[in-house]
Amino acid sequence: MDLPGKTIIVIPAYNEAKNIVKVINGVRKTLKNVQILIIDDFSNDETSFLAKRNNVTTLRHPFNMGYASSCQTGFKYAYENGYEIVIQMDADGQHEPESIQNLIEPVIKNEADLCIGSRFLNGKIYKPSIPRKIGMFLLGRTVTFFTKIKITDPTSGFQAFNRKVLRVYCTDIYPAKYPDADLIIKMHFAGFRIMEIPVKMYPNPNKSMHNFFSSIFYMIEMAVSIFISLFSKTYILKTIMEDNNEYKT
Repeated sequence: MDLPGKTIIVIPAYNEAKNIVKVINGVRKTLKNVQILIIDDFSNDETSFLAKRNNVTTLRHPFNMGYASSCQTGFKYAYENGYEIVIQMDADGQHEPESIQNLIEPVIKNEADLCIGSRFLNGKIYKPSIPRKIGMFLLGRTVTFFTKIKITDPTSGFQAFNRKVLRVYCTDIYPAKYPDADLIIKMHFAGFRIMEIPVKMYPNPNKSMHNFFSSIFYMIEMAVSIFISLFSKTYILKTIMEDNNEYKT
């Protein structure tokens, strides 16, 4: 598959030495002429070494900063280097590279600014833990209610978006911890066209968020974040307009 020349895949990674080479090879097997960027969030294994050995551009944080910060580091690199389309995917092998073609197509055709990959659309088989399943269902219904866009997978880290979205993701609009349901609501308020399409994902049983108590805490934090987003719509729109005026390209 051939992608536009200024396309980059941003892959945040933390202690993914067991998976990173497989992910890199999977992307390269599927895609041609695409830049891969690994953001190593201060791993204590060989994640960076293996990425660099496979000739992948790698940025390493000086200390562990978390998933959202890792993503934003990649986004800032992409923006400063003039990339027009960004694909975000995980380093743990959950995301199937062959799905990128469908994921990026609405962005290339200018049908959407932000395209989210869903593991649940069109009968896709994915079985999360019960606490996570309940949480994802409630968040999906919440996002759908406030945006009037049917969202089935609000925690998906498999996304594609254009430079307009990229520019906003480089600002403080982007959440500091969990860029999930609250971010979708913010981007809707900002006027971006959001679409969800089916993709193939594989479960990762090692994810800590599958734990019952961590899922509960996550839901509480996300509920608070969504509440804040709902009552800061004016600020969000003002920030987006100021950002557009400052960074017109």
